[in-house]
Amino acid sequence: MAPIPQPLLLALLALVGLGVGSFLNVIIDRLPQGVSLVRPRSYCPQCLRPLSPLDMVPVLSYLWLRGRCRYCRAPIPWRLPVVEATTGALFLGAGLLWGYSVMAGIALIYISILVVIFFIDLETGLILNAILYPAMVLALL
Repeated sequence: MAPIPQPLLLALLALVGLGVGSFLNVIIDRLPQGVSLVRPRSYCPQCLRPLSPLDMVPVLSYLWLRGRCRYCRAPIPWRLPVVEATTGALFLGAGLLWGYSVMAGIALIYISILVVIFFIDLETGLILNAILYPAMVLALL
């Protein structure tokens, strides 16, 4: 089996970053409230309707829906596509710096942790121990 070409690997890494960014938004929304990260499914905070998979395509759904809920037309917070795009760009940057290596994997984990810390702090002024303690254990390992 031939190795994956570098440009394709970087594009794949950026797409994975967009998807991870979408999940990071769930963490950023729910962790400060103490709500489960898995249930309930994603929903519009205004009309409470569950979102379809097409409503949750990173960045593209926001653009397609022009920043509004498909059902009630309430504005979607700007943070959602910003977190997704930022995470995708940072994953791409890690791939450019470290390629396909253990260091890149470690960087991706810390990029994710720091994105969550940054945006929760930006919105609530809190840096949660539920994020810091596991990150400290990871750093010690």
